[in-house]
Amino acid sequence: MNTIDPNWLSAIAAIVAVGFSLFAHFSAEKSRKRADALEKKNAELAEHQNRLAHVAWSDAYFREITAWACQVSTAISQAIHIVDEPSKARRQDTLITLSACVDMGRWYFPNRHHDQRGTHKEPAYRGIRQEVLDWIVEAYNICERPDGYPHPRTALVRCQRNFVSFIQEFLDPRSREQAIERVLCDFGPVSSLPKISSPPEQE
Repeated sequence: MNTIDPNWLSAIAAIVAVGFSLFAHFSAEKSRKRADALEKKNAELAEHQNRLAHVAWSDAYFREITAWACQVSTAISQAIHIVDEPSKARRQDTLITLSACVDMGRWYFPNRHHDQRGTHKEPAYRGIRQEVLDWIVEAYNICERPDGYPHPRTALVRCQRNFVSFIQEFLDPRSREQAIERVLCDFGPVSSLPKISSPPEQE
């Protein structure tokens, strides 16, 4: 009876072991590459999500300023239309709104050099008032005492136009539109990433 040469068995076993080793190596390498690719895509997704969160935050902030600026513009417009009336009572509501808008504006445009001037005042009123608020204060002064100005209506129109111009430059709607478009464009390819699922259950 022929017997199997143990050397052949050892050789076959070694070949099979090498084959399994190579298979395991290539499988592990393939899994590693997949994991690296998924990690990279997840990092890209996280970066884009952070950018979208930043855009959302800045949009909320600028919406608040826009709402405040709308109040100011409306109040100055009212002042323009009633400033020629002799009765201060007719102007009272507009004066109240303008005064409130000046104080609300300090939340968005705080005084500069607050640690150098007016340090004896309350914190929000220390320092030098920003120019954008100066136009609201000027509108208030004109509306309160129109007799002190040769052409109060014209002076109020100047306040309105300077205020609106400042706000438009500050909000910079054109640049912000372009920035949002860039974010959405970048986010598009990432949104088509493969979904992460759980491994299949063992039967």
